[in-house]
Amino acid sequence: MVHLTDPHLDLLSKPENMLLFERLLNEIRAESPDLMLITGDLSSSALAYTTDWEFIKKKTIEYCDFPVFIVPGNHDTQRSGRTNGMELWEEVFGPCYYSFEWGSWHFLGLNTADSEYGFVSGVVSEEQMEWITEELKRIGSEKIILFGHHNFYDDRWIFFEETEQRRELLDLFTRSNVALALFGHRHSDAIDYSLNTLSLTTKRAVETDGTLAYRRIVVEEGLIIELVEVEPKGSSIF
Repeated sequence: MVHLTDPHLDLLSKPENMLLFERLLNEIRAESPDLMLITGDLSSSALAYTTDWEFIKKKTIEYCDFPVFIVPGNHDTQRSGRTNGMELWEEVFGPCYYSFEWGSWHFLGLNTADSEYGFVSGVVSEEQMEWITEELKRIGSEKIILFGHHNFYDDRWIFFEETEQRRELLDLFTRSNVALALFGHRHSDAIDYSLNTLSLTTKRAVETDGTLAYRRIVVEEGLIIELVEVEPKGSSIF
């Protein structure tokens, strides 16, 4: 499994990112992952949505012969003029939050940028909170891999508009069997432990200096076997 986040392609002003993103997907394809999770911030502003998102969709179809699951970040749900980020997202990629089964794992993809006001910090609508609550009841004791943009397990940064909502999310997921949670937003790597949950933040996929990054995660029989931070010319095992 591969985790990729925060490409911020902005192709209208940074056309060089086309080649960098293709190179990134080519490196990931060489890993032969079972699936890839992308946790948002594909663009930096609503002006770039159409160009960036259509390019990303086209290239993932072209390069990825494995399933790709994607959720939005705070830069993806803005509203500008007639452009509504969340409505356009659903047209291009599908639902902003959802769940699916893969092997012995239950995956939950969250929209932690569930607002049209362009909040930098995370927010989840009442409708999504109700969905999370019902979904966790349905899942029961199954092992969960959670993925979203803002990391509510990380208490070193203010990642949510409302502290109370962050606590509510933590309470919901702490009472569930979340083994692994994957996030972006920080543009840096971090590992956090919260009771039985390993929470990982992965750095930005495409840096302004041309550096590329993603994280490879190996799970077998319901166990996390290996975590690897990968860059084009090397990797380090945590």
